[in-house]
Order: sequence, then C-alpha cells, then structure tokens
Amino acid sequence: MRQASADVTTGGGRVQAPPRTLPLLLAPMSGILLVALGQSVLTTALPTVVGELGALRHLPWVVAAGLVATAASVPLFGRLSDDLGRRRVFRAAIITFIIGTLASGAAQTLPQLLIARVVQGIGGGGLITLPHAIVADVFSPRERGRYLGYTVSMHVLASVLGPLVGGLLVDHVSWRVALAAPAPVGIYALMVSVRVPDQRSGREGRASLTSASLLATGVVSLMLAVLAGGALGWTSSPMLLAGAVAAASMAAYVAHARRSADAVIPPGLLRNPTVAVTTAVGLLLGMSLHGSLAFLPVFFQV
Repeated sequence: MRQASADVTTGGGRVQAPPRTLPLLLAPMSGILLVALGQSVLTTALPTVVGELGALRHLPWVVAAGLVATAASVPLFGRLSDDLGRRRVFRAAIITFIIGTLASGAAQTLPQLLIARVVQGIGGGGLITLPHAIVADVFSPRERGRYLGYTVSMHVLASVLGPLVGGLLVDHVSWRVALAAPAPVGIYALMVSVRVPDQRSGREGRASLTSASLLATGVVSLMLAVLAGGALGWTSSPMLLAGAVAAASMAAYVAHARRSADAVIPPGLLRNPTVAVTTAVGLLLGMSLHGSLAFLPVFFQV
C-alpha cells in the first residue's frame, strides 16, 4: 500500500514527520497503552483484590490466567488480521479487552475473576501484536524503528500512571473501580481505530491457522505445566499431563511447519543469529518484567 509518511528536512536540518502521521499512530499507541494500563493497575490492586476474595495463595493464578490467554491468542490474532484485515481484528481485540476489564471489576468470586482475566488476556494478545503490524503496514522499513519506539513508549507512560491511578482508586474508592479504570482508554482506542488501514495479506490462511493453533496449544500447555509444577509438585499428574501435551503439540507444530510454506514461525527463523539472540533477550526481559510486576507490589504492600 502507499506509504503514509515521508520525512522532510526543515531549514535547520532536522528531520520531522508530516502532521498526518500522528492520527495514524494514535490507534496503535492507545492500544499499547490500554493493555499496559490493564496490567499495571491490576498488579497494584492485586493484594487488595485477592485479600478481599480470600485467595491470597492463588495470586499467581490471577496473573497467569491473563498471560496464558495472551500467549495463546498472539499468533491467532496475527493470522486473523492477515486474512480479515487489520482494522476489524484490532477493533475486536479492543472490545474483547474492554469486556474483560469491566468483568474483572465486577467479579464477585475468584473463579469469576479468573474467567474475566482470560477474556482480558485474549484481547491483550491482539493489542500486543497488532500495533506492531499496523505500524509495519503504514511506514516504510526505514521509518519503522522510530515509530515503533513511539508506540512502545506507552509502556513507560503506563508504568507511571498505572500504579498511581490504581493506588489512588484502591485507597479512596474501590478496587473494582480500579480494575475497570482502563476501559475509557479502550473506548478512545476504539474511536481512533477507524484510521487504521484495513490491510490484508491476501494469502490462503488454512495452513497457517493450523500451525498457529498447534503453537498456541503448546505454549499454553507449557505454561500450565510450570504453574502446576510450582503449586502441586514437579511430579504431580497435572504437571506431567500438561508437559506431555506441550511436548506433543510443539513436536506436531515443528513437523507441520516444515511441510507448510505459510507457518506462523518458520522453523529456520531461529537459525538467524540476530533473531536467536533478540528472542533469548526478550525471554529474559519478559521473565524479569512480569515477575517484578506481579510480586513487587505485594512485597511493598504486605
């Protein structure tokens, strides 16, 4: 498609983007802000939430419910946006996240909260991956690094606003209002998403959807195996069952991806040293990020 921006050099020699790039960035930036706020507000309010619901020992499950759903939905949202168009799938992710956010605030029991977190996590999978795809559709490869930087910087903003807003609402209003607080950002993201180009790949999606399903099953099963091992023991039946499903799903994914020309993640991609190193770094950063987000608020409050 036609590139939506072209940098121009001003008289002072500085390179600036034309004004029309801002409306195009509002949707992906607000989507990233929405999912980051949802996470940061939740972790701030989490000790109060699980304390009131009488489930402090199940705190890791509240965090993991959203992460498992996100891990499962990320490849599926990427595939669906290729086939159905970025705009409609992005808007579906926003709506799903808003529903999960409001349901989290309305939860009366731990199972209700876990179900709401799963719904929120499914929407979060789209909000994590589609903003990057939107920026890649709109801007040339030479420009993407800068505009992706603007988009991802919303995590920094959320890390400041989330604990502040969440703490104030929990202390002076209610944790239910705190968990529902990101919803207005979602409504704004839904409004500005009309500017997102409805880009499609035009490719046949059946093979890739199959590989995405196998990959999602493997990732979810692996995460459940880790959770079951930590809670029930590393030789417990649920841990062994989840580990077996994870191994079988990942083996089936690799076998399918080798035969398919349209796999979600080509098996040979990790042979690229740049991809392999950045993936390993991303894994370590993700472990540090989510571990600290989940447990540091509990440490400081309890």
